[in-house]
Amino acid sequence: AFWPTDSLRPVDISNHRLPPTLLFQATNDAATPYEGGVTVHQQLRGSSLVVEQGGGNHGITLSGNACLDKYLATYLTDGKVPRGDGEADAVCKTLPDPKPLTTKAASTSARGSALHGLLGFRGDPARAVRALGDLGHPRLLTEGGPRLLGQLIAADVLDEMCLTLSPMLAAGESQRIAGGPPVPLPRRFELVSLLEEAGFVYSRYRRP
Repeated sequence: AFWPTDSLRPVDISNHRLPPTLLFQATNDAATPYEGGVTVHQQLRGSSLVVEQGGGNHGITLSGNACLDKYLATYLTDGKVPRGDGEADAVCKTLPDPKPLTTKAASTSARGSALHGLLGFRGDPARAVRALGDLGHPRLLTEGGPRLLGQLIAADVLDEMCLTLSPMLAAGESQRIAGGPPVPLPRRFELVSLLEEAGFVYSRYRRP
């Protein structure tokens, strides 16, 4: 986030009493850019940075990369971290992209085939919700843009909504939080919880 004023009292994270901290960072992570990981490594005294070269995911450990998991297992076992002379203390190559199965190799009993079949329900969220319920998933948590939320509202399958209000004013041409098919009658939800932290308001609404 970008604020109009500087921090009045920056938090000092370079505590000499901290034990060695192990940091993992992918070079192509869009959620937390690589430069930020390097900066934290430089400011956090005694830390060690393990980099996944070419990786683009946010959570990179325990995902099948034996090189990364080796450093994690060592750290959790005896607290040891790698030490290097460069920008990073250790570098692991990213895993190759998975190759899709051919039509003959992919069967209806393959793992995930039932879920992949739901892709045919695009534009019909009510049918997708029913199908996921039949698969044993009666409670669904969705996170998407205005179009997805608008489709869920129009299909009358939205039971709860969590809404965060940020103490920032901005202008522009952005649409409402829900954009999609029109709803004949607005649906009224009840407020079930309301929390505030540092000016942010976290609300939760539920269908009565």
